[in-house]
Amino acid sequence: MSDRLSPVDAAWLHMEEPTDPMTVVAVLTFTAPVDWDALVGRLDARVVRPYRRFRQRIVDVAVGAPRWEDDPDFALASHVHRAALPAPGDRAALAAFVSDRVGTPLDLRFSPWSADLVDGYGAGAALVVRIHHSVADGMALAHILLRLADSPVPLATVPRPPRRAGVSLAQGAAAVEAVRKLLLTRADAPSRLKGPLGRVKRVAWTDPVALERVKARGKALGGTVNDVLTAAVAGGLRGYLLSHADAARDLRAFVPVDLRGGDLPDLSLGNRFGLVYLDLPVSEPDPAVRVRVVAERMAAIKHTPEAAVAFGILATMGALPAPIEHVGLDIFGAKGTIVLTNVRGPAERVVIAGHPVDELLFWVPQSGHLGVGVSLLSYAGAVRVGVSSDAGLVPDPERLARAIQGELGG
Repeated sequence: MSDRLSPVDAAWLHMEEPTDPMTVVAVLTFTAPVDWDALVGRLDARVVRPYRRFRQRIVDVAVGAPRWEDDPDFALASHVHRAALPAPGDRAALAAFVSDRVGTPLDLRFSPWSADLVDGYGAGAALVVRIHHSVADGMALAHILLRLADSPVPLATVPRPPRRAGVSLAQGAAAVEAVRKLLLTRADAPSRLKGPLGRVKRVAWTDPVALERVKARGKALGGTVNDVLTAAVAGGLRGYLLSHADAARDLRAFVPVDLRGGDLPDLSLGNRFGLVYLDLPVSEPDPAVRVRVVAERMAAIKHTPEAAVAFGILATMGALPAPIEHVGLDIFGAKGTIVLTNVRGPAERVVIAGHPVDELLFWVPQSGHLGVGVSLLSYAGAVRVGVSSDAGLVPDPERLARAIQGELGG
């Protein structure tokens, strides 16, 4: 049995390149060893069997839309693996393992996902899950992973405003303006963060920062939690560039905006988000001013149709032949420097097969030939910032992660 990929999912499929794997990566850490058989059984029963996509492969064709088909040779053992970190089994060792996985493309001849249970992370273990972006976006992947929990766990989402029947003249004008902005915005300023990509990738992440601290700062400065976090990323980029004797110019981020709204329907996969441009105030030396600038710029974007228009443009590109799509991606990629994504995770600690999840981390691919991605994820009352990079452009993402952490007072 087979069915076509949606145009947007096809677009993500065709973005795949050896130097730019379109893979979403999540890491769950545990402070104690995890039983292998119990985890594999839970993964099989809660994810692989209910979600047919995890037992299918993609068949691409020269003419026409790529399609999903059942993999006649599917075997769970081909996708789920066990590994062990070398001594001392610290964060650096896990970061090296995850970096290797981030830089290694999934084999698209088979169902495009994998899971590694990594023993020896301190006294515990880590679960490293990879899934191709054509299967699901970061929000959908988080939803899938929460199905592994011992008891149901809600995943916070930001509801969309209700749709209005018909399109007013003002709404039509706003859509036209959004198209103009997305297509005609100038290329971003050159910096050491942009350039040709290689096959080696790096990841790093911050220590947890209490959400209450972030909320208090936002309240004091008239911004949201997201404004404070985004301003911290801008400040971290500023510190990183200055530490390398580079100019601290404003840089543009591509920011994904979830378009599902409300709770995710059961078994929801695929990609349902648009992208907006956000100029990060990297040149601003005052942290408080950075928060206010981000708040103003985000407020100006929130009530525009830019995300939905970008989703439509991506769908159109996905329906075009891959060479034409790549030209469009090159044009879009030149307009930004980093991907900056934010996912609200569970407010309470998750327990899987009797083991509490200590940390929840994720990284998204940098489409459009970008070399840096920053992922914000809240979990159990704290937020963690993940940084992924092309090793030829940013060989030391842990330095950027520390700079961001410093901006948050950590």
